[in-house]
Amino acid sequence: MSTIKERPILFAGEMVRPVLAGTKTQTRRVMSDRVMKSMRAAASMGEITWFMDEGQLGENDLPYIVDFCPYGRPGDRLWVRETFQIMRRGDDWDIPIYRADDIAGHINVAWKPSIHMPRWASRILLEITEVRVERLQDISEADAVAEGVTPAAVQSFADTGLVTRPAGFAYRDLWEQINGTGSWDANPWVWVVEFKRVEE
Repeated sequence: MSTIKERPILFAGEMVRPVLAGTKTQTRRVMSDRVMKSMRAAASMGEITWFMDEGQLGENDLPYIVDFCPYGRPGDRLWVRETFQIMRRGDDWDIPIYRADDIAGHINVAWKPSIHMPRWASRILLEITEVRVERLQDISEADAVAEGVTPAAVQSFADTGLVTRPAGFAYRDLWEQINGTGSWDANPWVWVVEFKRVEE
């Protein structure tokens, strides 16, 4: 009988806000070189066929590939680490505050990086509902919306009116904002982790 595991996961403020709003139910994370090497080794031993056909999934590979996912498998839980600070209230208790809530930037504190957030200060717990792998640029419009972005009205270069750009374009911009210039064009293999929020 498998045990439910709980792991931390880092979310930037741009990702925390749609999770809190209930509009983000997926996250994409780049596969590490270590995991890629392990999967290639498994393919060379005939355990999976994923890398044997130009990176295409074998028909029965997904249950095995999920075992390589560092974020867990369906049923496991992720507690979100985000940029924060601990405020002292009285002599015997502390309260966490969160950078994602300070959209206007009015709170004047030295924010702590998300990597340092202790478990007790986390306010978001997620349950994994599905795990799969794909190339980053294979994201569908529906999945871009599930990533918490929406189609946006932007000024058209062709005329002076506004046009609506698909959510996929907004997601590409968000990905590069978080991962750096050129990270979209690199089109890495990514873990697609679908989740639902769990009330603690």
